[in-house]
Amino acid sequence: MGNRTKQQKLGRASLLPQQFFSWPEFFAQLFQAQQQQQALTTQQQLQALQQQREGTGASQMVQTSRVINPFLTTNSGFICLLIIRTLHRNAAAMCEASCTWSGQLPPRNHKNPTYSCKVFLGGVPWDITESGLQTSFGKFGAFKIEWPGKDGYVYLLFESEKGVRGLLQDCTHDFSSGDYYYKISSRRMRAKEVQVIPWVLSDSNYVRQPSQRLDSNKTVFVGALHGMMNAEALGCIMNDLFGNVVYGGIDTDKHKYPIGSGRVTFNSKKSYMKAVQAAFVEIKTPKFTKKIQIDPYLEDSMCSSCGIQQGPYFCREMVCFKYFCRTCWYWQHALDSLRHHKPVTRNTKTSNIIAAASM
Repeated sequence: MGNRTKQQKLGRASLLPQQFFSWPEFFAQLFQAQQQQQALTTQQQLQALQQQREGTGASQMVQTSRVINPFLTTNSGFICLLIIRTLHRNAAAMCEASCTWSGQLPPRNHKNPTYSCKVFLGGVPWDITESGLQTSFGKFGAFKIEWPGKDGYVYLLFESEKGVRGLLQDCTHDFSSGDYYYKISSRRMRAKEVQVIPWVLSDSNYVRQPSQRLDSNKTVFVGALHGMMNAEALGCIMNDLFGNVVYGGIDTDKHKYPIGSGRVTFNSKKSYMKAVQAAFVEIKTPKFTKKIQIDPYLEDSMCSSCGIQQGPYFCREMVCFKYFCRTCWYWQHALDSLRHHKPVTRNTKTSNIIAAASM
């Protein structure tokens, strides 16, 4: 299906409408909440260590209540999706790929597909307005508009799948590429052709070996995916590069539309480790070239060293490659030879986080 080439130099390592949302205010609240949570967590860890010195049982320490800042609890899902997607895109843009895959993506053959009620419009006129979009697409049914805050594209959220089907039927369909196009007008542009990108729900999951059990310890998180990448394409590419792929999945939002990340599970520890060590992979197809980032898939876990406290920090360096609590991270990485290691966390999948920066 595709070809892979090894390079000599190895690489390391649902948005809201603008008019209803203030990004500076949100991140100011987020930073304040994280600082407060960090201080609270540190205090709780010191209390737990004090209990340990006084001979309190480990079971009692584990049961110590943990208070979470309400802001972080309420916005946790939104925060995670936003930060994961943004940071993976930034990291992939700056780091060199360790290997390259090139080829054609597998063809999409859908019989009676079911669509997400959310569609992407690319290449919209720069001066398009909400009323202009309502005029152009209102005949297909009621919908809401998501403004990502950048010129050139928007999302339409139809109330039912019927609206998406009606839109696609009125589109110009390029059967050779599978792309859909629809003409809209704005104040300064007439009959501008925009690209309509729907999402078929079955494209979110690809099972390559149905009899195999999925193992989270052999699963990787893949970020900075291109919008044309479905689960089958992701699974096949990773299988070409590393072998023994069992499952490929695309992460989606509450509207079941892709958010630019996914997961791949292997049935071999060797293949899993090869993927993790690759870190960054460049994908070249006739339609696009994209660099993706590969990280270990992290779960809630106890610290691998002390086994007492939660281990939110994961070290992906091969000499460590395990979970740490804050205290054990200090002890493990006190040596000069290990101080350059950077923690990866479940919430951000990157070392550039506020909590890690305070270490």
